[in-house]
Amino acid sequence: EVVDERPYELRCADATTAWIYDFGLRMPEGSSEPLGEDARERFQEAFGAVWSGRAENDGFNALVLGAGLTWRQAMVLRAYAKYLRQAGATFSQDYMEDTLRTNIHTT
Repeated sequence: EVVDERPYELRCADATTAWIYDFGLRMPEGSSEPLGEDARERFQEAFGAVWSGRAENDGFNALVLGAGLTWRQAMVLRAYAKYLRQAGATFSQDYMEDTLRTNIHTT
Protein backbone atom coordinates (compact mmCIF):
# COMPACT_ATOMS: atom_id res chain seq x y z
CA GLU A 1 0.00 0.00 0.00
CA VAL A 2 1.32 3.45 -0.91
CA VAL A 3 1.07 5.59 2.24
CA ASP A 4 2.75 8.78 1.06
CA GLU A 5 4.20 10.38 -2.02
CA ARG A 6 6.75 13.17 -2.23
CA PRO A 7 7.34 14.75 -5.63
CA TYR A 8 10.60 16.56 -6.32
CA GLU A 9 10.85 18.92 -9.27
CA LEU A 10 14.08 19.04 -11.27
CA ARG A 11 14.81 21.95 -13.55
CA CYS A 12 17.19 20.90 -16.28
CA ALA A 13 19.78 23.11 -17.98
CA ASP A 14 17.73 23.11 -21.19
CA ALA A 15 14.72 24.60 -19.32
CA THR A 16 12.77 21.33 -19.26
CA THR A 17 11.25 20.05 -16.06
CA ALA A 18 11.46 16.51 -14.73
CA TRP A 19 9.96 14.98 -11.60
CA ILE A 20 11.21 12.40 -9.15
CA TYR A 21 8.59 10.74 -6.96
CA ASP A 22 9.47 9.22 -3.61
CA PHE A 23 6.85 6.73 -2.41
CA GLY A 24 6.39 5.42 1.12
CA LEU A 25 5.04 1.87 1.19
CA ARG A 26 3.43 -0.26 3.89
CA MET A 27 2.95 -4.01 3.76
CA PRO A 28 -0.56 -5.33 4.49
CA GLU A 29 -1.49 -6.23 8.06
CA GLY A 30 -0.47 -9.75 8.96
CA SER A 31 2.41 -9.86 6.48
CA SER A 32 5.00 -12.01 8.16
CA GLU A 33 7.40 -12.57 5.29
CA PRO A 34 10.36 -10.18 4.99
CA LEU A 35 10.70 -8.46 1.63
CA GLY A 36 14.26 -9.57 0.99
CA GLU A 37 17.37 -7.62 0.12
CA ASP A 38 16.47 -7.04 -3.52
CA ALA A 39 12.91 -5.78 -2.90
CA ARG A 40 13.80 -2.15 -3.59
CA GLU A 41 15.42 -3.02 -6.91
CA ARG A 42 12.52 -5.28 -7.96
CA PHE A 43 9.99 -2.60 -7.04
CA GLN A 44 11.88 0.12 -8.90
CA GLU A 45 12.25 -2.03 -12.00
CA ALA A 46 8.55 -2.96 -11.95
CA PHE A 47 7.51 0.65 -11.41
CA GLY A 48 9.73 1.75 -14.30
CA ALA A 49 8.28 -0.94 -16.55
CA VAL A 50 4.72 0.20 -15.81
CA TRP A 51 5.65 3.87 -16.11
CA SER A 52 7.29 3.35 -19.52
CA GLY A 53 4.47 1.16 -20.83
CA ARG A 54 6.48 -2.07 -20.93
CA ALA A 55 4.20 -3.68 -18.33
CA GLU A 56 0.52 -3.35 -17.53
CA ASN A 57 -0.74 -1.70 -14.36
CA ASP A 58 -2.79 -4.44 -12.70
CA GLY A 59 -2.93 -6.77 -9.73
CA PHE A 60 -0.20 -9.08 -11.00
CA ASN A 61 2.32 -6.40 -10.06
CA ALA A 62 1.55 -7.02 -6.38
CA LEU A 63 3.42 -10.30 -6.81
CA VAL A 64 6.67 -8.39 -7.31
CA LEU A 65 6.85 -7.57 -3.61
CA GLY A 66 4.37 -10.14 -2.31
CA ALA A 67 5.92 -13.22 -3.91
CA GLY A 68 9.39 -11.91 -4.70
CA LEU A 69 8.90 -12.07 -8.47
CA THR A 70 10.49 -9.81 -11.05
CA TRP A 71 8.17 -7.71 -13.21
CA ARG A 72 8.94 -10.04 -16.12
CA GLN A 73 7.88 -13.09 -14.10
CA ALA A 74 4.66 -11.28 -13.19
CA MET A 75 4.21 -10.58 -16.89
CA VAL A 76 4.47 -14.32 -17.66
CA LEU A 77 1.71 -15.06 -15.12
CA ARG A 78 -0.37 -12.26 -16.67
CA ALA A 79 0.13 -13.85 -20.10
CA TYR A 80 -0.94 -17.26 -18.75
CA ALA A 81 -4.07 -15.70 -17.28
CA LYS A 82 -4.94 -14.04 -20.59
CA TYR A 83 -4.31 -17.32 -22.42
CA LEU A 84 -6.62 -19.16 -20.02
CA ARG A 85 -9.33 -16.55 -20.66
CA GLN A 86 -8.95 -16.99 -24.43
CA ALA A 87 -9.02 -20.77 -24.02
CA GLY A 88 -12.42 -20.51 -22.35
CA ALA A 89 -11.66 -20.42 -18.63
CA THR A 90 -14.47 -18.69 -16.78
CA PHE A 91 -12.24 -17.09 -14.16
CA SER A 92 -11.84 -13.33 -14.51
CA GLN A 93 -8.40 -11.73 -14.51
CA ASP A 94 -9.24 -10.03 -11.21
CA TYR A 95 -10.11 -13.40 -9.70
CA MET A 96 -6.81 -14.93 -10.85
CA GLU A 97 -4.86 -11.92 -9.53
CA ASP A 98 -6.61 -12.12 -6.16
CA THR A 99 -6.09 -15.88 -5.94
CA LEU A 100 -2.36 -15.56 -6.54
CA ARG A 101 -2.03 -12.64 -4.11
CA THR A 102 -3.89 -14.44 -1.33
CA ASN A 103 -1.90 -17.64 -1.86
CA ILE A 104 1.58 -16.15 -2.05
CA HIS A 105 3.15 -19.20 -0.42
CA THR A 106 2.23 -21.30 -3.49
CA THR A 107 3.11 -18.70 -6.14
